[in-house]
Amino acid sequence: MHQPDISFLSYTYVFVPDGKINIKAEFNGTVIDDQLYIVRETYDATAGCVWIRKYGLDLRNLDTHAMDVSTVKLIDTIKNMDQVAQMYLVLCSGKIGKIPVVVSLKLRKGEQPVFHRDRDVPYTLMKKVNAELDTLETEGVLTKVEASDWGSPLVVIPKADGGVSLCVDYKVGENEQLQDAYYPIRKIYDILNSLQNFCFF
Repeated sequence: MHQPDISFLSYTYVFVPDGKINIKAEFNGTVIDDQLYIVRETYDATAGCVWIRKYGLDLRNLDTHAMDVSTVKLIDTIKNMDQVAQMYLVLCSGKIGKIPVVVSLKLRKGEQPVFHRDRDVPYTLMKKVNAELDTLETEGVLTKVEASDWGSPLVVIPKADGGVSLCVDYKVGENEQLQDAYYPIRKIYDILNSLQNFCFF
């Protein structure tokens, strides 16, 4: 066995194989003479591009044969999307999720409430906007108030299904009054590394 002069790069890390050997291998009547890299048993065996080309392998067949038995059983039990919805009722309920903690917004020192009047909503959308507001209030997303020192304009976004999505434009006043809170976005390499050894994403 020879010391390898190559490194392998995965999605999350780089590692060096323990060694390499020259072997003859046969598959479906085709014999090749090429290098085989030796890795630790904790790594999965992989057919490289050279072997795939020389054997003329059909990658779709490889995917079928390489699937874990338990994965096949799980996939076979799922016949339609209704079953997936039943498995994840909370995620597939169609309702807006709620943050399970109390969020506190801190004002800058000396700042005063800012009120911006609402923007005009097209009459063709008014009925849909009112219906959506009623729905959000019923579901506990919004709480109706008669008066407030703070106010930001509503932004109405038509949806492909004919309904509307309602947003609020806080950048015109409230955002400038708040203390900045910095939450750096995680690096993609850190995210991928945290997914090691998982089977489903």
